[in-house]
Amino acid sequence: MTYRAAILTGGLALISLGATGSAFAESGTSTSSSTATTNGTSSTQTAATGTSTSDATATSAAKPVKVKKPAKPAKPEPPLKIDAELGMILNTGNTNNASAKGAITINQELARWRNEFNLDAYYSRDRTDGDDGDHVYNTTGQRLFLSGQGNYLLHPTGNVDQRRTSAFLYSSYEQDRFSGYDYQGTVAGGYTRRWISTEDQTLDLSAGPGFGFNEKDDGASAGFALVRASLNYKYKLSPTAQFSQNLSTDWALDSSENSRVHSETALKVNIYSALALKTAFTVDYNSEVDPGIKKTDTQSSVTLVYTFK
Repeated sequence: MTYRAAILTGGLALISLGATGSAFAESGTSTSSSTATTNGTSSTQTAATGTSTSDATATSAAKPVKVKKPAKPAKPEPPLKIDAELGMILNTGNTNNASAKGAITINQELARWRNEFNLDAYYSRDRTDGDDGDHVYNTTGQRLFLSGQGNYLLHPTGNVDQRRTSAFLYSSYEQDRFSGYDYQGTVAGGYTRRWISTEDQTLDLSAGPGFGFNEKDDGASAGFALVRASLNYKYKLSPTAQFSQNLSTDWALDSSENSRVHSETALKVNIYSALALKTAFTVDYNSEVDPGIKKTDTQSSVTLVYTFK
């Protein structure tokens, strides 16, 4: 009995040990499965997160960046362009007067030269009726202005953008019956640069030394050194409208001599084909005038302009 009991006791111990091992094995399998499942899910989440981050980065990188387009360069000017301008005002009735304004501007664009010539004329008169019924005419305004400027291009080859710098020669002659001067003139030379040259606008600046001369109504004449500077700006507001500003000065180095300033602000609107309507405001200034004569003259005008190309 003792031997059988010992065998039975040993068998139960082995069974108990086997059961314990199985339990530990199942526990290990469950733990491993749980760990694997957890790690797999974590890996999947990490992969998904990585994919989402990559997609977000790619989407962010794919957004287009707005870049400001540079202004279009100016188109080549025609070899010859002529603007003929004419305006007239007639008053009758209680007031009888007439005034006329005309101008011709010629622009040349050659291989080595960019030239501009101007002729500007103005005339006005009043009519009064005498006691005997005769008409008496009095001239109230009379002005003639001629000018020419030749710009010798320093870099004539290449595109329009390279034709910016030039050496200029300028001359002008003016007769204004009511300015106190019989005539005035300027001869000058210097440097010109086209600072802006795009499809819509141009800006030319010129400066250089010169010589001025004049003669007053009393016969006194003078010649003197001066500095000439000018600005010529054009801006195309639309395909049919253009704004322009011309400003120039012939400034005497001797303060006792006459210095002149001229300004014209204008707006030109095409009516039909080559015909345009121009409105302008002009200012002329003389620093030295006789007593009773104003230093500044202004003029507002509306004229028709026909362009020949």
